Amino acid sequence: QELMIGWASFYSARIMRNLGETGWAVMYAKSGVDLFEKVGYDVEPTVYTWLSELLYDIREYKESFANARKALASWAKIKKEEDENKNKDKDKDKLLMHYHVRACNMRALNHFTLRQFDSAHFFLDSALQVARHIQDTAWTSKVMVNIGRVLYHTSQPDSALGLFERAYKYSLSARQYDNAAHAAEWAAKALLAKGNTSTALSKARNALYLLSLVPNRPFLRDSYSTLSAVLRQAKIYDSAFYYNDRFM
Repeated sequence: QELMIGWASFYSARIMRNLGETGWAVMYAKSGVDLFEKVGYDVEPTVYTWLSELLYDIREYKESFANARKALASWAKIKKEEDENKNKDKDKDKLLMHYHVRACNMRALNHFTLRQFDSAHFFLDSALQVARHIQDTAWTSKVMVNIGRVLYHTSQPDSALGLFERAYKYSLSARQYDNAAHAAEWAAKALLAKGNTSTALSKARNALYLLSLVPNRPFLRDSYSTLSAVLRQAKIYDSAFYYNDRFM
């Protein structure tokens, strides 16, 4: 009975998140996972990964990190069982690999938040290899942007810019316009760091255009901030103040 309540709670969390009720989503998700663990249920890596992503979005980094670690441990256990199965399901194996990418990405983002850039790079490299292996264009692009962010924050804007540009092209080819916008926005930051204000301005404006096609509030927030910074550097102060207000 408690297992059934756990699943009802977890699926309620997914509905709440789709409705924009993040607080309720967190409460239901944590309640569901707590019940799973209480009854000794082998929690799927998909569940831990989803909860980790949700907690990261609300900046509960410590709990997000813990669930990302659980996701990877759960993935390794299931993968071992799959490898020992002579008649393993190829579709299930690909799904597992997909969630391995997501779990590695989440653990890397938590290391990134703690400014543990070497560890972040390690898990992102692992995620990128698997994403390429299963030919997941969308996640290849997402991980490349995150590797670029690590390079950007370790004072390597040229290398970062190359990754942002490639990620942008991959996202466009997959019609992942919000991810393309995210890559363009970070490319604008890298270009601004290199002193190329005019091209940075073009990239930042392109990011806003793409987000008008596929809205994504966190990416929009960051794009407003970046565009404001670029406009300040270009001494277009009225517009800079306007986009800073939108960011706020």
